[in-house]
Amino acid sequence: METQALNAISATVKTGTGKVLVEKRDGRVVDFDPINIISAVKSAFADLDKKIGPQEEQLIRDIANQVEAEIKDRYNGPAKIEDIQNLVEHGLIEDHLYDVARTYTNYRLNKDIERAKATDINEAVKRLVNRDEALVRENANKDSNVYSTQRDLLAGAVSKASAFSMLPDA
Repeated sequence: METQALNAISATVKTGTGKVLVEKRDGRVVDFDPINIISAVKSAFADLDKKIGPQEEQLIRDIANQVEAEIKDRYNGPAKIEDIQNLVEHGLIEDHLYDVARTYTNYRLNKDIERAKATDINEAVKRLVNRDEALVRENANKDSNVYSTQRDLLAGAVSKASAFSMLPDA
């Protein structure tokens, strides 16, 4: 209990450097980088086959700057990734970029699902039972129909899922 209280207190202490800090999903704290927002929003534009001209470029940069300013105003400590993503969504909606906001949100949701699947041992076993091509062709030098190869693939799939649940996101 005491450790939780200390963590809560330390999370609310201002950095003093004026830097905006972000708490990653794995618990690491890193400096805020607006390039991540710019890249993600540009990807949403690209997925919609929308051209990014000078006006859109400025709009995207303004959203990233607005998010950074909002974090400085709202948070005394590191902001969580999910909160930053929500601020980006709201910025897109405020600028009437509804389809871009929807694409951004869908991409984010799909990444969350993939992240959950990657750490789920049951999902890993199901992929092997369903003979997922990526899994059974992992080593083309081995016949995936042979029992010992299937055992190795199962051990590898379970080990990989377990490791993904313990290791930090890249």
